[in-house]
Amino acid sequence: MIVGRALVVQYASFARTSMADEGLQGEGVCSLDITAPGKAQQAKSRAAMPTAEDDGTAVTPEPVLSLGAAGGDDSRLRPLMLVAAADMYSLEPKPASVAGGILTVLALMAAVAYTASQLVAYTRMPPVVTSYVEWADTQGPFPARIRCTAPSGCWISNRHNDIWSSHGDEVEQAQQGCLVLQPGQEYTMNFTFTQQPLNGFVAIWDPATWENDTTPGSGLQMLAETNAPDTPGGIFLLPTPVLGGTYLANFVETHNQSAPAAKLRHEWFITYASRDRVVLPAATPCAGQLTQQQLANYTQAMVRMQSAWYRVTVEPPDLLLTLVGNCGGALQLFLQAGFLCLLVYQFMRDKAFRWVRTALQRKPGQQQQQQQQQQQSASGLQHRSVKLPQVMLTLVGLPAAATA
Repeated sequence: MIVGRALVVQYASFARTSMADEGLQGEGVCSLDITAPGKAQQAKSRAAMPTAEDDGTAVTPEPVLSLGAAGGDDSRLRPLMLVAAADMYSLEPKPASVAGGILTVLALMAAVAYTASQLVAYTRMPPVVTSYVEWADTQGPFPARIRCTAPSGCWISNRHNDIWSSHGDEVEQAQQGCLVLQPGQEYTMNFTFTQQPLNGFVAIWDPATWENDTTPGSGLQMLAETNAPDTPGGIFLLPTPVLGGTYLANFVETHNQSAPAAKLRHEWFITYASRDRVVLPAATPCAGQLTQQQLANYTQAMVRMQSAWYRVTVEPPDLLLTLVGNCGGALQLFLQAGFLCLLVYQFMRDKAFRWVRTALQRKPGQQQQQQQQQQQSASGLQHRSVKLPQVMLTLVGLPAAATA
């Protein structure tokens, strides 16, 4: 704790002088203590006695510090003094005391207790979650896992063969055509944003039959990689049934640095936008592999990615910043509180010492003189009270004897 600043500037001027008796060199040093910029508090002059070797030769001491000219010009000294006055590392010397030591120990104990409480709070502190919104038009494609649940299979395509799709040229060529998935088969598609309504992911299946424990009429599921710390891989595939119609898909990419596994997850959340289930041959190349009867009876689902997606980061709280920032500030606060207590203690102690010293140094003669002054003042008041009737008689013109 910095309780004061003091700047000690020493400059020395060395002159070779011949002494009458011994012929030795002398040194003149002036030290200047500064506690405020531009103000000199105390100046002390010191003259070092000349020394000589046994053979009589003079010894010239080395200069301590030179901040000004030897001729008394302090034009270069003042800027250096102002700069040095801002030194926050200089400490004003203060003698150690028992009270200061006790307060320091109490402050350290309070800081340790506060640090322990911060460590306990750190273990219960939730991770820090940050969400960023990204534009899908400038990035992609993004992986999306799907699962076919139709007993008759699924015909899927993901066509992006024009300039209306963002990064459509990076979509796998196999997806640009027609793929047939068997019941229960999973596949990872390359979803990307497109401004062409006929582009993107299209799935076709027979809605007459469906698997048990699924939504009637559903033949496809979108799989979202949700967080599951209790599972071996740290991921639970959350299925979302897809019916015939058009869907809008929200993509969330999660970077979880606090999880022991599955630090990167891809989650898709779809919203039902339209119930138009009619197969559009212009929207999928799979229409050429189906008969006219199948095209009339099958269901079509279209999933379109929205124009924005979300990047989420999950990070554990920083313990180092917590300890250095909070605990360091708490220690300084406790030390400042102890410093205030020490000032009050020293003030009360000095005031009590002055009172006791004044009482002990009071002389008996002074006490007797005060008592005499008090008696004289009392007798003077009595004398004035006796003379008062005589003065009143004199004022009215009666003799004093008449009152006898």
